[in-house]
Amino acid sequence: MSPDLYLESMRRFSLIVICFLLGTSLFSQQYNKYSSSYNFKKAIASIQQNNENFGEALSAIEYAIKYIPKKDKEYKSLSLYKRAGIYVALNESDKALKDFTSAIALCPDEDYYAERAQIYYELEQYDLADSDYRMMLSLDAHNAMAYMGLGRNHIAKGEYQSATERFDYVISLYPEYSSGYSFRAEARMMLKDYS
Repeated sequence: MSPDLYLESMRRFSLIVICFLLGTSLFSQQYNKYSSSYNFKKAIASIQQNNENFGEALSAIEYAIKYIPKKDKEYKSLSLYKRAGIYVALNESDKALKDFTSAIALCPDEDYYAERAQIYYELEQYDLADSDYRMMLSLDAHNAMAYMGLGRNHIAKGEYQSATERFDYVISLYPEYSSGYSFRAEARMMLKDYS
C-alpha cells in the first residue's frame, strides 16, 4: 500500500470512528463520558500519532468539532483541548491559547489550566500563568503541579524566597517527588543559601 493511500485510509478510519462516537451519543439512553471511552481515546491516538501528520489531525478534529451537538460540552471541550495540543506542537501559541480558553469555558479542568499556564510561562506572561495555577488550586488545594508552576514563575520573576516556600510545600506534600528538591535547590542557590 502506498504511503498516500495509507494516510487516506487512516484519515477515513479516524473520521468513521469519530462519526460513530457522535452517532452513539445521539441515540444513547445514558450519558457516556467520552473522555474515558476506549474508542474515543483510540481514535484520538490514531489521529495524533498518524506519522505526526498534523494537517490530517487538524482536519479530523475540526470535522469532529463541527458536528458535536452543542449541548455536549464535555466532548466539545475535550476536542478543543486536543486541537490546542496540535497547535502547541505546531508552535502556534495564539491558536492554542484560544482553544485552551474555549475548552476551559466549556468544562473547567486542571489539565486544561496547566497546559494554558505552560504557554503563558513560555511567553513570559507570568501573572496569567499564576492565575491559571491558582485556578488549579481552587480545584484541588493540594495540587503539586500548581505549586511547582507557581514556584517556577517566582524564580523567573526573581522572587526566590517565595519560590522556595512553594517548593517546601510541595516537598511536605510529596517527599518522593524529586523535582521539588531540584527546583528548591535552584531557588536557594539564587539566594546564596548553599547549605
